[in-house]
Amino acid sequence: MEATLDHVVLAVRDLEAARAEYVTLLGREPSWRGCHPAFGTRNVLFRLRNTYLELLAPDQPGGPLADVVQAALHERAERPFALALAVPDVARAVDEARARGLRVGDAAAGEGRDDETGAVRTWRSAFVDPETVRGVRLLLIEHTTRPDALPVAPFAGDPRAGCDAVDHVVVFSDDLDASLAVWTERIGLGVAWRRDFPERATRNAGLDLGGTIVELIERTDRAPSGRPDVLWGVAYRVLDAAAAAARVGAAGIAVDPVRDGLFPGTRVATVRWRRTATLLLEGGA
Repeated sequence: MEATLDHVVLAVRDLEAARAEYVTLLGREPSWRGCHPAFGTRNVLFRLRNTYLELLAPDQPGGPLADVVQAALHERAERPFALALAVPDVARAVDEARARGLRVGDAAAGEGRDDETGAVRTWRSAFVDPETVRGVRLLLIEHTTRPDALPVAPFAGDPRAGCDAVDHVVVFSDDLDASLAVWTERIGLGVAWRRDFPERATRNAGLDLGGTIVELIERTDRAPSGRPDVLWGVAYRVLDAAAAAARVGAAGIAVDPVRDGLFPGTRVATVRWRRTATLLLEGGA
């Protein structure tokens, strides 16, 4: 499939609380605040340079997506929920995915409406059965409105201290080789790099999703549990890691001191909060 990362979906229990904390983390105001009447959910979107972040909350009990989000959250405030893959022709992508052994629902029309402006965005999307991709929720999406229908999230301060883009998303796997086979053979992604980190007891591989990386990580110090793969974290690219960490820390969110990253030329800072595992990353390719 010809696919790129369209957006990252984070399920949240309290949408307004999550919105406020992500404004602080990203250093940007939302692009969109809206609802999906047909799905029973509400959302807040932050469009970054290469993708966008969706905070998704249940709104109407009994809604077809609301109940799935609620079940995924269980008792948590937030949980990484899904990756949406942008495709130029969703009907064709569904056929190709099925031919590669994935179970995919039929493409269906979707619509979102912005609460403040009344603007409407439309798309066609299809859900992939998580059991056929080792447990990760994937959505194939073809937007049917112009890309600028979702405006870029405006910076709330110095752009050098804000989040510019998503560098990579992290998926933990019990079986790196099996997960690699799914992502390369069934989804069609290329392997950008592979590296073992004995000092961290991990085996890692990066898959290229249209310029954004899906990083698969297997722990080597634990016996396989047989559990599904877990969408776990997001690394945001920043222009100045020290400035970004200082800004977030000053706003009351704990951040580790900036340190050298795993790859040459990178500097990173880990955010310590109750939400999705988050890394601020400067430098690199």
